[in-house]
Amino acid sequence: MNYKVLVAVILIAGIASVGASIYIGIQKRDMVVEENPYDAGLAYDETKKKEEQLGWRVVFPSSLKAGESAFQLDVYDKEGRGIDDASVELHLNRLGDPQVRTYRCRNAGKGRYMAVVRLDLPGYWDIRARVERGRDSMRFEGRIPVHVP
Repeated sequence: MNYKVLVAVILIAGIASVGASIYIGIQKRDMVVEENPYDAGLAYDETKKKEEQLGWRVVFPSSLKAGESAFQLDVYDKEGRGIDDASVELHLNRLGDPQVRTYRCRNAGKGRYMAVVRLDLPGYWDIRARVERGRDSMRFEGRIPVHVP
């Protein structure tokens, strides 16, 4: 084989692999974790102080089944009593997937909040729950496994 043809084949293969890498990178972008990381960093200490003062705690489910599921979480105050007068919003996304699903939870009483969620694929899912009660709000994060039904 002529060495010029070999060099051309290697060059074309290299350019094709770079092009494929760029294409895949554009198609599989990561989600934005924080819109404004600088301001979020500045507010971190203030948020931590507020969390200690409020003492709220959230309990997420230990796992869910893929497909449509009832997502239930419990919200407790500093004394361990259920918080009934809050609004709860969930943000769910599967690891590696840029799509974030947002759900509003309904109050089921005694600190329990529920939402019907759709988790299409099994794997680990990140949870971010924002709990608001009057002027106070806190964000809780977790990760749960989703299993095949």
